[in-house]
This record gives sequence, structure tokens and C-alpha cells, in this order.
Amino acid sequence: MKKASNTIEKSAVKDDATLSPRFSFSVSKIFVLLIAVSIYLAFYFTGRAQNVTLAADPHRFFMLENWGRAMLIIAAVLNSLLVAYYRGAYSIFWAKAVEAKLDERQRTVRNRVFLKAYRWMIVAALVALTLLSNSDDDIRTLTAWSLTILAVGLPSIIASFHKNAR
Repeated sequence: MKKASNTIEKSAVKDDATLSPRFSFSVSKIFVLLIAVSIYLAFYFTGRAQNVTLAADPHRFFMLENWGRAMLIIAAVLNSLLVAYYRGAYSIFWAKAVEAKLDERQRTVRNRVFLKAYRWMIVAALVALTLLSNSDDDIRTLTAWSLTILAVGLPSIIASFHKNAR
């Protein structure tokens, strides 16, 4: 009877181990999707505010601008939650502090993630420079803040799509 209970306990532990990575993988992807949607909505609302004349409808102008700023703040908070979800392993600020806790496989994954993240950051910066050349001050400010959010969280965003990251 004792042997049967051990077998049941081992199978229960094995089932929990197979469900947990799938759940954690989807949670990080949901964070990334919400960050992308909130940055898109920040640009959308700010762009719509530029089409409304301040003299004709000041309430609508300020409402759209405030929604754009709110979406940017939501993106920053979600980005911070994503970095915290990975416990700082893919953060550019805590990389040295966490390195002692990582084994060789995790260091290799982190190095790959950082390399991909900084390659994508170069592409994003070049695209942003082309967009900034023909825009007004509000869109420039929004693009600069979006790039800052992206620079801080891009390693965690890339890690959320890497199957061995967690």
C-alpha cells in the first residue's frame, strides 16, 4: 500500500511540472501582447488628438491626449511586471546581481536573449529615427518614451518567446 501512494505522489508531481511551464509561458506572452496593445493605443490616441483642433473642441483634445499618456503608463507598468515575473534574470539593471544564481544553461539562454534584444533595439531605433523626422513634438515625445520602455523590457519580451527562458 505504501508503494502505491508513492507512485501516486510522483505522478502528481510530474503532472504539476508539465502544467507549470505551459502556464508560465502563456502568462508572459499575455504580458507582451498587452504591452504591444497599450503602446499602439498610446500612438493611436495621441495621433487622434493631433487631428482635433484645440480651439474647436478642447475637451476632446485633452481627453485623447490623456488617454494616450495613460496607455503609455500602462505599458510601463506592464513592462515592469514582466521584468519582475522573470525575477530580473533578463533585466539590464539586475543582470550582474542575478548572474550568481544562474546555472550554465540559464546563462547561455540569457546571453542569447540579450543578443537578440539588442539587435531588435537597433532596428527599432532606426525605425524610430525615420518616424521622428516628420512628426510633431507630442509624437516625438511618445516615441522616445516608447523606446525607453522597449529598451528596458526588450530582453524580457524576447525571453517570453524563448521556451527555455523560465
